[in-house]
Amino acid sequence: MLRTQPRIFTRSTSGIRKVVDFFMNELGYSPDVLASKPAFLTYSFEKRVKPRTELLKFLNENNLNQRKAVLYSVLSMTEPEFLKFYILPYKDSFPDMCDTYLSKAEISKIEQ
Repeated sequence: MLRTQPRIFTRSTSGIRKVVDFFMNELGYSPDVLASKPAFLTYSFEKRVKPRTELLKFLNENNLNQRKAVLYSVLSMTEPEFLKFYILPYKDSFPDMCDTYLSKAEISKIEQ
């Protein structure tokens, strides 16, 4: 894991524990999945992982997620790609959801 993602060394132990705990306890991922996808541990938890998983949960609960994407793909998308596929289609229907995502991800405006 450290060989493929040396950026993990830049994270604190408590930060890594927080992310691992979230993936295992909240999302149900096993340690072997996390070991095979070490990039999960390099993404910003507060600005990328948490807001995107909350948004996907909302979309799935409301049967709106037409893409049925794998979390790894969703997390590895650039912010403009994510906005294009998961925010813009629902911007008018669910403005509060979109505003919540943008504030948690610390995005000031959507570039269309």
